[in-house]
Amino acid sequence: LVVLNRENIASFEENPIGRWLLRANSGGITYLLIAKSVGTTVTASILLWSFWSRPQFTLVITTVVACAQILLLWYLSNF
Repeated sequence: LVVLNRENIASFEENPIGRWLLRANSGGITYLLIAKSVGTTVTASILLWSFWSRPQFTLVITTVVACAQILLLWYLSNF
């Protein structure tokens, strides 16, 4: 989504950290994409590690994260 809207992302980005990353990269999306990639990798790694140690707990956490992502997708599609 960021790549497809790279020309307009600065005007649509609502996350203050995302806006800061865009300004720090002079409007480019590289820093934002790196941050998103690192964040996704760290989150997925934590969930995987948690699943290995406490599967029932991780199921609850993963469900909450999935619901939050669905709500975010709904919000962005109705923006």
